[in-house]
Amino acid sequence: MKKHVSMCAASVLLAAAAVLLGIGLSSCRESLPDTMNLTLRLDHETAVMRSTEFVISPDPGIVEYRIIGEGPRGGSFDQRTVSSELVIDGLIVGTWSITAQGLNESGDVIIEGTAESRLSHDNRDISIHLTRAQGSGTVFLPFTWDPEELETSVEGLTVTFTRKDIEGSTPVTDTASFGTGSGFFEKVLPAGDYAMQFTLIDSQGEMISGAARTVQIYPESRTETKNQEAIHLDEEFPSVDVSLSLEDINVSPITGTITGAPLVIYGEEPLQLSYTPDDPDSVDLGDVTSEWYVNGNLVRTLEGSLKTSFIPASGYHRLDAHVYSSKPGSLASASIEFDALDHNLTEDMKLIQSLADGEDGARLRSVSDIAVSVQGHIAAASPTDDHVQVFQQHYDGTLVPRYMLEADADLPLRGAAAAAFSPDGSYLCILSGQDASISIFGYNPVIDQYAYVTSVQEQLHGSSGPRSIDRLSDVVIAPNNTDLYVSDQGADEIYHMKWDGQQLHYYGTADVSGTPGLSSPRKMAVDSSGRYLASANMDNSSLQIFAVDFDGSLHRSQAFSYSYDGTMGISKINNAVFLNDGSLLTTSNNFLCHFQYDQEFSYSYRLREGDLEGCRMSGLRTAAAAESRDRVFVGNVTSRGITVFDRHEDNTLTCQSFTPAAPIHQLAADHTESYLFAISTSEHALFVFDIR
Repeated sequence: MKKHVSMCAASVLLAAAAVLLGIGLSSCRESLPDTMNLTLRLDHETAVMRSTEFVISPDPGIVEYRIIGEGPRGGSFDQRTVSSELVIDGLIVGTWSITAQGLNESGDVIIEGTAESRLSHDNRDISIHLTRAQGSGTVFLPFTWDPEELETSVEGLTVTFTRKDIEGSTPVTDTASFGTGSGFFEKVLPAGDYAMQFTLIDSQGEMISGAARTVQIYPESRTETKNQEAIHLDEEFPSVDVSLSLEDINVSPITGTITGAPLVIYGEEPLQLSYTPDDPDSVDLGDVTSEWYVNGNLVRTLEGSLKTSFIPASGYHRLDAHVYSSKPGSLASASIEFDALDHNLTEDMKLIQSLADGEDGARLRSVSDIAVSVQGHIAAASPTDDHVQVFQQHYDGTLVPRYMLEADADLPLRGAAAAAFSPDGSYLCILSGQDASISIFGYNPVIDQYAYVTSVQEQLHGSSGPRSIDRLSDVVIAPNNTDLYVSDQGADEIYHMKWDGQQLHYYGTADVSGTPGLSSPRKMAVDSSGRYLASANMDNSSLQIFAVDFDGSLHRSQAFSYSYDGTMGISKINNAVFLNDGSLLTTSNNFLCHFQYDQEFSYSYRLREGDLEGCRMSGLRTAAAAESRDRVFVGNVTSRGITVFDRHEDNTLTCQSFTPAAPIHQLAADHTESYLFAISTSEHALFVFDIR
């Protein structure tokens, strides 16, 4: 090994070599460390659309930086780091070519930048700008929709994509593959930021639905430099210490939410919309562009503003906002879907309140059933959140949350599926699917609340021995306030129970003889006299009518079946309701069927959409009768509204419908025939209508 000498002596010995390198060392001086600053600009894709999955390869997340350099006399280095500072000592003075790369977990090069500069004592500052690496990526966009919600068939699916990171980019429209209710768009595109619109087309070439989405496409892979050798310092040549500082100024997408979309439209008052960034302090409004899409169509582009307004038509809408700045990687989007309900729906029905989950203390996530007491209490059962929330009705008909009945170690309400008040309001019965229980809550007039009394859980015990409870679905209480009937979808049974004011007793199951039997009983109804009970059995599309004996026991009186005797209109029957003349209405798919009583029940007629003028019946799911039982309210899932049927003295029906609304899954009318309550399980919402 060579012996080290003084710096002055070293200068003399290296003078000849210094001349050859063009570097003059004219005097003895102390070498200073040199520093190069390296600036990385990284792009990251974070926005995700609720109804669409993106498969982007490779993973865009940057987890490591790689710095590669090649210099004079065959000098080179190859370093990796995850920190913001990297110091490399002893690089030979001369011209160096340096490449900086950002790598993901798979080792793919996502961003890259290069610089070539001559290193000397007077030039030690190098800035490298990292941009998107060259290459292409595959974008895969699956789409889904509900064919039943469309009034016409889908004949085409198009996708329009526009580059947002290249000014003046021309939109390109392409076709996508599709089937019944689903489709996908797959294409190899150059890496970059894209805004995409997809549109469903009918046979006339008209748009029937659509949405918009942003996506950032990254290159799949790049070949890496294979030079992994360490850095060697040659003492025969002058050298300098070089520091590489990595400053990560990662530009994050301007993520946020859309606010300002009401459920109720008043006249021509415009809807005020705002895009609220998650981090408002990091957004420069002077460098922001917002694009607003309604049902997939671009309606407004704003520079320097995140607020807009428009007047929507009544109906179901999807709003998309794309927000970005001039910096790469800032593109983000937000979406909301809502039903615009016309304030004046019909002459006899007006929306006065809409409650969404989380609004004013309401907890309405996936509410499955609703019940109304004569005292003005409204109970909403949620099997998802394991509770029943009780609302109090004000003098103007609006509701205010009062208290919760929630599952705990002592209260078996997990999977609270159905609720029913006794006709006199003295108690509330709640069914639990997960806990397999029937629970009673008694009314305390002093505090005006219902409190837990007792439960029957997992097994029913009667004279015929124990019987296991499977999957409870509905409960109705007879006009005498003591007899209860509980349907079990899992066991295909209807249980007869009695409440004596303190205990709940099991008296037996419904006597079903002959074909068809019970198959997944869904909703039941008891007539105003308590003489008959009807059960809608969805799985075998049958209607069972039971005669109620003096002791409350059930014996099958008649049965109607789509599969066995060809009764039209009750395929997939799901609801039944008695009218005040003893006749019966049922809902099933898109049909409303009428059964008239004259000594016994007989099939009378069926109605479907278009049979009565102005009547919309698409996706019937629930029915509720007013107290007088001469008016029936039917909820529609597909046409997203409510249809009101009025029975007249000549036994004819007239109807009126409104559609816009949310998909209506359950209905209940109050005992004054003034207000109607409707819940939407899919929208997590509760609506109150004035029906006076």
